[in-house]
Amino acid sequence: MQALRNTHIDRIRAARNRPKTVELDPDAAGCCSSTDEQVLAQMRAHCVLDAVAALPCAYRDVVLAVDVQGCSYREAADRQGIPIGTVMSRLSRGRRQVIRAVDGVDRGT
Repeated sequence: MQALRNTHIDRIRAARNRPKTVELDPDAAGCCSSTDEQVLAQMRAHCVLDAVAALPCAYRDVVLAVDVQGCSYREAADRQGIPIGTVMSRLSRGRRQVIRAVDGVDRGT
């Protein structure tokens, strides 16, 4: 019984740490006040996706697992077969590279 209880508590904790997702409202497509803002938002999204795609494989896998799929650090470590500390460092470095790439595009460099 204790093992079942611990498993249940672990699942609740993991669910609490995952990002919450909701369906988009069909009217949300017009959320921006102008076409220029929509185009700018799409361009930024493409810049982020391009920056993630350009990451080294080890960083990209961890960034996708944690930030896109919503895995906990432990789940990402187990899936990748690496220590949790490695997940944290790769995630930090990968995020930093994405931010630098997007900032460089925003500033026109």
